[in-house]
Amino acid sequence: MGLGREAGVAPGGGAGPGGRESISGQAALAQARLQTALAYLDAYYAGESLKLTTLTEHHVHEESEAAKARLASSTGSSQEVLQMTAARGLAQDESADAQQLQAAALVALQRWVGLHPDSLSAPALPALPAEQSTTSMPPRAGSPSLTRTSRT
Repeated sequence: MGLGREAGVAPGGGAGPGGRESISGQAALAQARLQTALAYLDAYYAGESLKLTTLTEHHVHEESEAAKARLASSTGSSQEVLQMTAARGLAQDESADAQQLQAAALVALQRWVGLHPDSLSAPALPALPAEQSTTSMPPRAGSPSLTRTSRT
């Protein structure tokens, strides 16, 4: 036998050309799954962000209308109305940015799955090991939560 060669092992140290192709195919499949999962998470959380910015926009709109009503009843100031109008514009800009991010994320997801999703459900993520161990353990005798509940 030659130096460094063992029976059944190809000269490069791998399992031969068929094994390399199989491993390369598996790696490409794993990479595609990873990219699809990341695109899904991006699209889902972009949608959640859009919901929050839209909600903020509605709240600022209500505050702006309330400030205008206070100004009309002589209990508010024009400075308050101007501040709320500026805040309303910022909230609208943030909502528009969130809409653009969501549209881009949905297009990226469509690239990976082949169709445009109508809605996305929350991802089923596994709990972290630290969370599992702390939530399944009973509270310690001297813990503040146990002390508070025993005093009431």
